[in-house]
Order: sequence, then C-alpha cells, then structure tokens
Amino acid sequence: MATVIDFLATQLRNCATYNSAVQVAPAAILWTDIDKQWQTAMPFIKQQLPELIELGEYKPDERTVLCNMD
Repeated sequence: MATVIDFLATQLRNCATYNSAVQVAPAAILWTDIDKQWQTAMPFIKQQLPELIELGEYKPDERTVLCNMD
C-alpha cells in the first residue's frame, strides 16, 4: 500500500519529466514551503528521495545546505 510520502515522491519526480524534442532537462525542481508546513516530514521525504537537498542551516549529513538570499 502506498503512503502519502510515496505519493509525494512520485509526484515530485514526475515534475522532472519533459519533452526532449522541445525542452531541456530541468536543472532543479523547487518546492517552496514558506509556512514550513512540511518541515517535520522532511526526514521521511528525504528517505524516499535521496536526490532531495533542502535549503536551510548547513548540515551536510542531513543533506541541508546553506542558502544566502541576501
């Protein structure tokens, strides 16, 4: 049985599909979460998406990188 995390991972990966005849491959998929509603779920999401990198305080072992927007 698929979980919400499984469904989310599938949907995020589907965002990277493109038509190579008229488009180039996306370099990144950005998912904004201004209100941080998904923050507590990120460790579970990262288990399903090893390619996921989170922007925030630099914690390389947690795949979180610093993003300075100044």
